[in-house]
Amino acid sequence: MKDFDELVVHDYLLNENLPPHSEVDGYDFGSGEFNIFILNDQPTQTLRAAEKTIGHYHPQQTLKAAYRELG
Repeated sequence: MKDFDELVVHDYLLNENLPPHSEVDGYDFGSGEFNIFILNDQPTQTLRAAEKTIGHYHPQQTLKAAYRELG
């Protein structure tokens, strides 16, 4: 339940603070981690905004990011 609560907070914060060209598209969680999927066409700018947003909420949290082109 704690993981889900954290996921909800991150989802809300990202929806409020990501650039307009970004959209939180879904998520999953388990095994002590969760993933948030964000659709966008500017991954570098979106990653910086996500890092800044999550960093304000959890400064010591370890983040990993990956991206792939759609199509």
